[in-house]
Amino acid sequence: MYWLTPQCTNIPRHILANTKPGIGNTLSLAIHKLRVPLVLLILYVHAWPILASYTNTTRAFSELGVAAGIAWLLADALANHFGRVAVPLLFMISGYLLFFNFAPTLRQYLQLLQRRSYSLFIPFLSWNLLIWLFFSAGLSFSLTQPYFQSLSTLVTQETLGQWLAMIFGFDRNPLAYQFWFVRDLMLMVLISPLILLLLRYFNASLPLLMLGLWLVGSWPWFAPALLSCCFFSVGAYLGWRQYDVTWLARHRKTLLCGYVLLFIGLSAGQALMGDLQWIRLWPLAAEVSVSLLSVFSKVLVLLGCCTLLSIALALTHPVPEFQNQQSKSVSAKALSTQQQASSLAFFIFAAHEPLLTIVRKLSVLMLPASFWLDLLLFMLLPLMLSWGLFQVFRLMQRFTPTLGYCLTGNFTRHFTGDR
Repeated sequence: MYWLTPQCTNIPRHILANTKPGIGNTLSLAIHKLRVPLVLLILYVHAWPILASYTNTTRAFSELGVAAGIAWLLADALANHFGRVAVPLLFMISGYLLFFNFAPTLRQYLQLLQRRSYSLFIPFLSWNLLIWLFFSAGLSFSLTQPYFQSLSTLVTQETLGQWLAMIFGFDRNPLAYQFWFVRDLMLMVLISPLILLLLRYFNASLPLLMLGLWLVGSWPWFAPALLSCCFFSVGAYLGWRQYDVTWLARHRKTLLCGYVLLFIGLSAGQALMGDLQWIRLWPLAAEVSVSLLSVFSKVLVLLGCCTLLSIALALTHPVPEFQNQQSKSVSAKALSTQQQASSLAFFIFAAHEPLLTIVRKLSVLMLPASFWLDLLLFMLLPLMLSWGLFQVFRLMQRFTPTLGYCLTGNFTRHFTGDR
């Protein structure tokens, strides 16, 4: 029995009938190939404080020299521009997979909640409890207490409501702050019937409205975040309409050129902002300039999502063959390998904090002050941490598979759209 069936003539018949075939292997494999790179980009975003003390582009060139300035600019592009694509693209992919062939029945919705309780809620709760125990242990020993003192008000809560707010992040990020992504994804799953209803009545107007709100930064709630709702709704619309996004691969060069040109223009604008005297003399002009740069930076993120997905699709399947071999199956062995990589990618995402922050702060204290050493640390720390966590996960899968399941929630099934 359908419980969300308004008489809406613009609904595609194949969506109501649920007869169109599922997501093709080409797109599925491309999504799997993106998992590890996207998680690495998130790690580079979180590692950026290593180089943040070197201020902006203009001062980097004047204080460090041309070679160091160029290196700083490339690192800034990796962490603060290209890296910002990772989370929006993950939300877009999640919305696409969830709403592709999503039949609006009460039974399917309840089954969806049950499956997501294993794939999202259990890992979310497990990691936040582990972080809480870790911080509590740090506050319990006199040797480590000074390093955790700033967390005492956060970890020690007086009431059950405050403790739940600390874990789930009702009005702030969860205790394991990188899990705000999972928290918002759980909320998106909970309100998926409402999203489907809005899509049926408003069609493309819904994602366009969300994109507009995101560009201007207007949003009344802390959770789910505006970015989460925006890109999830875009992916949900594309999945609901069952659009074939593999056509992006044929336009990858155009998208890449557009991304590079917009990035250069945005970087030049940000550099000029610090040098123009009239910007500092006229507050209104400064406010308008900052707003415009913010909008262009968000457009760059949106363009980056399309560019990265197009490149992944092109690498998955030769572009000329898309036109006449769309239904060609991809090797099952290759697909299985990518599924395993996706599961490992989630573990790296979940476990990288607070490890990355601890290693970063210890390294900065132990190493002499040098831009080139900091740059080397910035480039290598995410890679080394990912490799170490990869080895830990392999050992855990071998000796404690139950613990591995609790900490990952069968991540592979969730992100491949296997419902």
